[in-house]
Amino acid sequence: MKELGVCLSDLDEVLLAGSFGTYIDPASARTIGLIPPVDLDRVVPVGNSSLEGAKISLLSFREQQLGLGLADRVEYLELSARPDFNDVFVAALGFPVAERLV
Repeated sequence: MKELGVCLSDLDEVLLAGSFGTYIDPASARTIGLIPPVDLDRVVPVGNSSLEGAKISLLSFREQQLGLGLADRVEYLELSARPDFNDVFVAALGFPVAERLV
């Protein structure tokens, strides 16, 4: 988000894919910093999105062409090559301290 100049208010939704995304508790994921601190109504589990994408692509030539066009718009960002990566990564490892354990 920092690299692209995107802030939290720019996010329409956060998609959680696969079985992991389907079964994880969005509130817990937000609390531990796994997902950005957005309103939970913007967190959407999408299930097996790769399988759905493959089906859509096979069944619709138009959607297949749109999907192929995405490759021209995707930009790969090698995080480990960034000079600030280790500092940002280590800073994000801390879990919040529970106020009170019952």
